[in-house]
Amino acid sequence: MISDASLGPDRRGRVVAVYSRCGSRGCDLHEFRFRTGRERLLRHLSSRSTSESAPTIWRDRVAFLRRPTGSKRPLDIYIAGPGRSLRKVRGGARGQGYTGVDQMELRGGRLAFSWITEVKECPGVPRDPDDKMDPDPAQRTEIFVVEGNRRRRLDAGCETGDVSYVGSATNGAKGVGYVRVSAAAEPLGATVQEYTRIQPATGERSSRPLRTDFDPFSVADDGESIYTVEDRARDGGAKRYALVRRPTAP
Repeated sequence: MISDASLGPDRRGRVVAVYSRCGSRGCDLHEFRFRTGRERLLRHLSSRSTSESAPTIWRDRVAFLRRPTGSKRPLDIYIAGPGRSLRKVRGGARGQGYTGVDQMELRGGRLAFSWITEVKECPGVPRDPDDKMDPDPAQRTEIFVVEGNRRRRLDAGCETGDVSYVGSATNGAKGVGYVRVSAAAEPLGATVQEYTRIQPATGERSSRPLRTDFDPFSVADDGESIYTVEDRARDGGAKRYALVRRPTAP
């Protein structure tokens, strides 16, 4: 089963798919060429002693996740460049539970990724002193961009109570985008979702509101439009998902 396929241009600008295939010894990276209908193993990025997954490609660069086969430690981020160069990219903060990349996308020499950390509690959320129960862990998400040797955190959020959190990480022609979700002033329990795009070179930021009934971790940006997965079910009926294109991007 393939669950981490990503599309992008190869060295000649032709659209290909990259993904991982897994076996008893871990996962290896593959490329599918639509022009020929053939799959090939990316041998220079695969190894018997390590497991690779979640690749993203842009011409002569491939970013992916790797860790030793059989290991439980967080996956490391790598970028393979021209001349088969390979460098490791530092991730985000470590936590008490699950830690690692949620989504990443490569475009040109720029890598954008969202990093999830399971934490005991969110910053700025006071704990009730009368509550003797151990609280459920919270999920903290950070959005990073890497260009050359420079790595920057663009935003962060924590998923609990009325504290806003962020999800997804798209890497379009006009900047790095992500979804921010926060509590609405009213009614109680309502949320506000916005799609935010940042141009890393200038710091210019723009946002637009989104519907609250779509998956904030399913969004794509082609520079002119954004695409979201939304639940179109009525009156609490069975979920009916649809891919929606919004031509007026921020």
